[in-house]
Amino acid sequence: PHETRESNRPLTKSEEALVRKHPAESTRMIRQLGYDSKILLNYVSSHHEQFDGSGYPEGLKGDQIPLGARILNVANDFDALTRRGIKKEGLNYQSALKELQKRTRAGRYDPQCVNALIQLLDMQMSPPAQYSSF
Repeated sequence: PHETRESNRPLTKSEEALVRKHPAESTRMIRQLGYDSKILLNYVSSHHEQFDGSGYPEGLKGDQIPLGARILNVANDFDALTRRGIKKEGLNYQSALKELQKRTRAGRYDPQCVNALIQLLDMQMSPPAQYSSF
């Protein structure tokens, strides 16, 4: 729930259990909408797995986690870090990227996915290239 996500306090055991059901519930909802792509459902069900195996729901590690889920994990956390909430200001992009790099060094993310996000944001933030005519 929104209140749980915006709270600054530690989660209760029941709230943590609810959060851990999120991938399965998301998969169920996507199926109800008529999407049955195994690839899509696999990405959604695995997007809280961590590169070091500490994630959920399966505790998958490294390349056991589908690439799309590894990308979603980084994107989801980047969004959470930069999103302004009721009780918090979102981080600016540079601070959020530093936090992602710190977490990557701790084993949480696929370094290639974080590097790809950094490159993508660098391209978007850079001034347009000047092209000369022939």
